[in-house]
Amino acid sequence: MTQPTMRPDLAAKCLELMYVQAANAYASSIVAGGVLVTLFAGHADPRLLAGFVIAYGAMIAVRHAMGRRFAALPPESRDGGRWLARARIAITICGVLWGAFAVGLAAVADPYRLAAVVITIGALVSGAVAAYAVTPSVFLGFTVPAMLPLAGWLLLQPQPEAKLLGGLVAAWLLFMTSAALRFRRFALAALNLQFIHAETLVQLAAERDRAEALAGQLEVLSSTDPLTGLANRRALDEALDAAWATSAATRLPMALVLCDIDHFKVYNDTYGHPQGDVALRKVADVLAAQAARMGATAARFGGEEFALLMPQADAKSAWQASETLREAIAAMRLPHVGSANGILTGSFGVATLVPDRASTVTTLVERADQALYRAKRSGRNRTVEMATE
Repeated sequence: MTQPTMRPDLAAKCLELMYVQAANAYASSIVAGGVLVTLFAGHADPRLLAGFVIAYGAMIAVRHAMGRRFAALPPESRDGGRWLARARIAITICGVLWGAFAVGLAAVADPYRLAAVVITIGALVSGAVAAYAVTPSVFLGFTVPAMLPLAGWLLLQPQPEAKLLGGLVAAWLLFMTSAALRFRRFALAALNLQFIHAETLVQLAAERDRAEALAGQLEVLSSTDPLTGLANRRALDEALDAAWATSAATRLPMALVLCDIDHFKVYNDTYGHPQGDVALRKVADVLAAQAARMGATAARFGGEEFALLMPQADAKSAWQASETLREAIAAMRLPHVGSANGILTGSFGVATLVPDRASTVTTLVERADQALYRAKRSGRNRTVEMATE
């Protein structure tokens, strides 16, 4: 991505735009760094957190001083080559600091904190499209050292989930680089035409909106279970909180259905984990289809457990949905010699609740879990309900 020769007035405008956007870029990165430092306080090495705060704070101070000096100079007295080189060096150092910090945090992160690290780095790279894309060498100077080390570290981990996430991070870097190229083409065309007609600058805003919209895709990926494609536990928790607030406001009941695949450990031991993954995906497809029909949320609760969240649903609706799911799983007729039925089946626990001051989301989850436990203890392949007024 070498910068082609361009007319001097356009090159000067690109340099000015980069310095103006840099103020927003490092302001947002300060917020992002503060969030991660707070999130990892007590979990990561204090020296790592303090080192990043000191080093990155120093670089922000340097960049702020550079920006003030640049803005104070009359446009005709600015040496474009020198000021571009200064910005490239400072921004590349910031990228290196972010990359090292992300790997250091990832090494001690649990899945939720790891998702926060990935989302933060992805968001910073997405923001760099608007801030630095007009100067490709500066854009790559930040994005490559900021994101590539995290992708490489994840790809080197033994867990398949980590490798998948590492691949997504690397793909996101390539995608954002492509977006930066597109953004740059639009930006240069708009800036060039600005000298003829100011209305062409609208293209910059449109492309920026596109880049910001793309940044949300990484967060969607972090909320999805990679094996089944259903919502993961983090996304389910968020959906539960939203449904709870709505139900509390409307005074209408909400329902939670928990499903456990019967004797799944025996199934894995008998048929192997690859076939077990196939079975989990087939069960997930059944839940996803039911959720789509009802406007519900289907999620992988953990291991061989699944959940169906039904906002504004009463006990009868939840019971019927559970029975439909149970029958659909049995109807697949997946052989299971370790089950008394000879086929793969599921046990279901149903709980309904109208939120009040004496209950919380945890109350609903615990009731559904208790109902599921009773279903398993009473013979499996059945639905047990625990409803409250």
